Amino acid sequence: MIIYSDWYLKLIGMEGTTLFGIIIILKKYKNNPNVYLLNHEKIHVSQWLETLFVGFLVLYILNFLWNLLRYKNFYEAYKFIIFEREAYKEMYNLNYIEKRFWCNWIKY
Repeated sequence: MIIYSDWYLKLIGMEGTTLFGIIIILKKYKNNPNVYLLNHEKIHVSQWLETLFVGFLVLYILNFLWNLLRYKNFYEAYKFIIFEREAYKEMYNLNYIEKRFWCNWIKY
């Protein structure tokens, strides 16, 4: 499911996000989709499902906090979250979802 919202995404400073397996994208992409951003978020949907939703939140937050301690930088802490590393690395591979192994994020 995809929801188009400007206020929420502008509030958090992102073009797209995935919450509990629901993709939220800026309205400007409704008629002109950014396929790479959408692919990035679809990877997150897979991750949410694999971790039974709650596991994603717990691991995401813990990994972010650990990275924040390591890098002492908000942006670096975000970029090195295991889920984000997989999604950013594979977002330009539009066939990745079909060929992706279950829980592939673990190797990151």
